[in-house]
Amino acid sequence: MEKLKEIIKNIIDGIEVTTNLFYQQKNQEGFTELEGIIYLLNNMTNKVSEFELEGNHVNIDIVKVNQILTDAMNALENLDTILLSDILNYELKEILIDYQDSIL
Repeated sequence: MEKLKEIIKNIIDGIEVTTNLFYQQKNQEGFTELEGIIYLLNNMTNKVSEFELEGNHVNIDIVKVNQILTDAMNALENLDTILLSDILNYELKEILIDYQDSIL
């Protein structure tokens, strides 16, 4: 579980860096950082799947996370980096913080 906590911490840190770049209209740098977040999110979902396959209960609402990511993708498709930042910062980051706090 420690590896999962570390991945989540890195995602949260990455969201903070990425959203700050987008809020400052440094879009190219923000998109570069966003790639790292996507990579880490993939790692997180793989770890969650591993834990579930091992019979462990994982207290994260994957459906909600997927909805948040769908909203983020729609903002990205519309090149609305401010909305994307708000979704990442105020929705995804918050659910990850809650999940991180629930990991023993």
